[in-house]
Amino acid sequence: METFNKKIQKLAEKGEKEKIVELLSHNKPETRLSAFLALANETDFEIVRELKKLLHDPDPHVRAFATLRLGDLGQESTAENLKMIFKEGSSNNKLDALRLFATNDLRKHPEMSVLLRYALKDRNIRVKGEAIKTIALLKDARFIEDMVECLKSKHPTIRVHAVHALGEIKDEGVVNPLLKALVDRNEEVSKAALAALRSLGKEDIIEDAPLILAIKKMEGTTRSRIDTIEKITRGNIKNGNLVLRMALADDYKEVRIEAIKALAKLKDKSAVKKLKELLDDRYHAVRLETVRALSHISDKNDLEWLTKAMNDANKLVRDEAKKVQNSLKFQRG
Repeated sequence: METFNKKIQKLAEKGEKEKIVELLSHNKPETRLSAFLALANETDFEIVRELKKLLHDPDPHVRAFATLRLGDLGQESTAENLKMIFKEGSSNNKLDALRLFATNDLRKHPEMSVLLRYALKDRNIRVKGEAIKTIALLKDARFIEDMVECLKSKHPTIRVHAVHALGEIKDEGVVNPLLKALVDRNEEVSKAALAALRSLGKEDIIEDAPLILAIKKMEGTTRSRIDTIEKITRGNIKNGNLVLRMALADDYKEVRIEAIKALAKLKDKSAVKKLKELLDDRYHAVRLETVRALSHISDKNDLEWLTKAMNDANKLVRDEAKKVQNSLKFQRG
């Protein structure tokens, strides 16, 4: 027996919109939803009027899709219904919802970003890929860290999508992740990263062979990564500070600590924002070194980080922060 989905698809191919409109009132919610999706992009007044009836559909999934296309995304009930789709719906439901996302300006509705993050965690590669494509359309810098996580995926397709999204975001925060992707073991990921960096006007970095080699070595052993940091500290690699800032997110605390020391020695003020984030590092040794680094390179009028460090859970960190405070008091007389 022919399924309604296939029947609706055939009706759409034949242009028989009136018959699809009739299915908007079918007793099965999945049929109403299929009919709605087939007509979702219609602008004819009569059809849109019928579609709007589904804003009050008894089925929460149907209501959610209707609201996503036609209603007020800011309603709390809408967000909850859509969340249910991403938690419990089929992969096809999620894909359909993400494609409708792309037709709306989600930047006006920050709560919708939560739903995109649900989709990014989905086990289905197609769903995750579609979520990344939506993020690329949004060009929203709030998703940079999400895309960095996607670059760790074992699936090259996901990594390629993430690189494309980072290239579309066009924020300085995407440069380091793209540089790392430049030395990805997969050729397609590497090519995509190269294209993205070129679109950002980073030709000088791309052509810096010692820098690219240093980035490659940062994918090696812990010893290799620390040796690379020491080489950069000696000033042997132009643009090496990019690698040091990248190393602040290394999985091993020893590497993070060496990168912090190097940035302090080189007095790289552009690293201050990233260093402040390390005041929340799980290891007190990293937080301690961060306090020392910030005392050398942060703006003396920006002491919010110092207040935070003085309230650290670890006594060594608190004591170091107090030393910095006393030093500043002495300098000011």
